[in-house]
Amino acid sequence: MTMSWKSIAWILLLGALGIGFYMRRRQIPTVDKANALTVGTNATYPPYESVNTDGNLEGFDIDFIKKVGERIGKNVVIEDMGFDALVLATQQGKIDCAIAGISITPEKLQAVDMIHYQGGGAKHFVLVFTDALPKELRSLDAILAKRDLPVAVQIGTITEKFVRDKNQEQARIFESVSEIVMDVTHNKSSAAVFESHIFAEVAQKFPKLKHVKIELKPNEQSKGNGICVNKKNKTLHANIKKAVEELKKEGIVKALEQKWFAGDEE
Repeated sequence: MTMSWKSIAWILLLGALGIGFYMRRRQIPTVDKANALTVGTNATYPPYESVNTDGNLEGFDIDFIKKVGERIGKNVVIEDMGFDALVLATQQGKIDCAIAGISITPEKLQAVDMIHYQGGGAKHFVLVFTDALPKELRSLDAILAKRDLPVAVQIGTITEKFVRDKNQEQARIFESVSEIVMDVTHNKSSAAVFESHIFAEVAQKFPKLKHVKIELKPNEQSKGNGICVNKKNKTLHANIKKAVEELKKEGIVKALEQKWFAGDEE
């Protein structure tokens, strides 16, 4: 069967990013279920989590949650699901916890408890676009002023909320980073908004993309990333929190940041 150039482009892009966004994978070892920590993630968000060329999950969050599992004496079982399903799955008890570069926000805290483990205080997002975007439109305010230019963001992320709060109609929602990059490179969306860590990963793969910073007001800045835990599971919350605090004090978080975020432009 002859493949179209669009199909080939999709395959090359997915291979470059190491993200099979259309596939839901599980990294499930053979473990005693009673001693398992079932963790939800969304493997479309490098460098926090993605699928490598061997088909395995990797990233900052994957390494970190395994360290947490070791500290609390649990075998980590990772379930890959849609980003927007993570909070609900935690709330409903379908998974024990969730980790996926999930920003701590008042809205999420109404549904689940969140344990801070990394990040916080970011003062800007990144607007990403191609050379096709006219110079006079190379800012988010200029794009939003046009009213008819879509801006690509990932569903369930703090950047989605950021754009929706400014103009919901212009937010073009995608499930994965790879879909966003494809949409922008084909000039279907005028631009995309990423957190700086995510943009650093994208920029390494697609150096021709242009970008500018979007300065954030204090009330728009993230409080960092958190592990979601069901509000009713106080014991698990306490155990994970203790493990996270130990890993922070021992420099494990900083070591993993150096490993996975070396190219961060911030």
